Amino acid sequence: MYAIWVKIDEKLPWIELSGTYQTREEAGKVARELLSKIRIRIIKVEKERRPMKAVVTAKG
Repeated sequence: MYAIWVKIDEKLPWIELSGTYQTREEAGKVARELLSKIRIRIIKVEKERRPMKAVVTAKG
């Protein structure tokens, strides 16, 4: 069984698409077909922000 995982950008996590496929070829065909139909709409673009530093503590 094969699943389809998509990586859009290095800063974003992998996205698993729904469905599993019997063969690698079938999964590749479905992935190419699906990705060729995707429409991307940019909602909002913000100025680049400086990364924030945070300290996390865990209470046990």
